[in-house]
Amino acid sequence: MAKGFHGRIGDVDLRLLRVFRAVVANGGFAAAQVELNIGRSTISKHMADLEDRLGLTLCRRGRAGFELTEHGAALHAHAEQLLKSLDDFRTQVSGLHTDLVGELRIGLMDHMVGDPATPVVPALTRLAARAPAVTLNLSILAPDAVEAALLDNRLHVGVLPERERRQPGLTYRPLYAEDCCLYCGPGHPLFERAADAPVESLLEHAYASLSYSESQHLAALFGTGWAPVSITATARQIEAIAFLLLTGRYLGFLPRHVGHSWERDGRLRAVRPDATTISTGMLAATHATRPDTAVLRAFLAELGTASAPKGAPAFT
Repeated sequence: MAKGFHGRIGDVDLRLLRVFRAVVANGGFAAAQVELNIGRSTISKHMADLEDRLGLTLCRRGRAGFELTEHGAALHAHAEQLLKSLDDFRTQVSGLHTDLVGELRIGLMDHMVGDPATPVVPALTRLAARAPAVTLNLSILAPDAVEAALLDNRLHVGVLPERERRQPGLTYRPLYAEDCCLYCGPGHPLFERAADAPVESLLEHAYASLSYSESQHLAALFGTGWAPVSITATARQIEAIAFLLLTGRYLGFLPRHVGHSWERDGRLRAVRPDATTISTGMLAATHATRPDTAVLRAFLAELGTASAPKGAPAFT
């Protein structure tokens, strides 16, 4: 008998397809481990099972990296259509009931929990009290990964910083502002004179930069008339930037609430905070066309209530 999906497509088949979708979305087995919360060897076995089930080679992996075959690319398109239909079906059925039940998948950033201004904790607290039957699934991801997961229906909502470009398939709601400023670590030439270093001297040093904040922060600091700074180290998480700054070899931006703890220990210093402090808007992002579940609407309402200034209307 020819291999393939014959007869009923069961839960095992859907699980394998979801693993396949995550592997493709993350560009390989290793990168998919965080999203799937399983080891690389388990992912490899699931992929082998799917290929054996279908009798097709779906991808090539080796020193050259991860690459879909033609069969893999075709299956991925079909799998996306199937899994989106299933997600939409669950959403529509959930909408038939007023009870807050089901799953809510949220994408957040790594440093957000320490910010006293974030509305996420109070919103989660109130949602858990209102809807104890809801299953919460939180992921810590970089902003571009949050947006990709929202577009692929792997997340219901994400909280991320304002960036120069917004994804056209997403809807963004303003939440609160996060202040960032420039920091350096012990051993850096500016460490001993961080408070009064001339702004123009900041161009003379190497930078460690977040890929998603680089242009907006540096443009806000130096404007368009300055020569570009030297970015010799990059990272995708705030904590990774802190690691680089602690070496004393780089300047880099950190949220003030993150930098304060290192400042108290004397391991980082804010560099000209009077001139380098920048306020970044934090947003709640959702899919622009996928129907909202009752749980998602409830969480967005709680986020809006927690982030709205006293006396101001919250968004819904």
